[in-house]
Amino acid sequence: MSLELLTAGKLLEMALGGIVGDAASEGAKLLWRTIKNRLLKNQPIEAEIIELEQNPTQEKLKPLEPFLQVEMHKDKLFAEEISKLAREIANASAGDTITTGEIKAETGGVAAGKINADNSRFGGSDNHYHLLPY
Repeated sequence: MSLELLTAGKLLEMALGGIVGDAASEGAKLLWRTIKNRLLKNQPIEAEIIELEQNPTQEKLKPLEPFLQVEMHKDKLFAEEISKLAREIANASAGDTITTGEIKAETGGVAAGKINADNSRFGGSDNHYHLLPY
């Protein structure tokens, strides 16, 4: 699958919406969890992630950007999947909904998550399955 990848900075900006509490969409929460889990697994930046979650601002995103860029460069499938998820979030209009089910994976495994997105422009429901690194 060849998909134009979003930049690490843009992905983190969209994921910031998944941190800010009750106003966060389920899609943004899923995007943040996916990015966070990948960074915690492979990068030495736990303190920066904790700081961001305690004080979610644009400035707190910047230290994470080069680490996410490394992960995207190392694993193109991961980069494509989070870019695709971010595009689905961006394309969701005010009346659209994105629902997610529970996602589980064993250590070192891959989680499969199903996203149901109603999109009134197409008059139906799109079901998308995504492989997410755990």
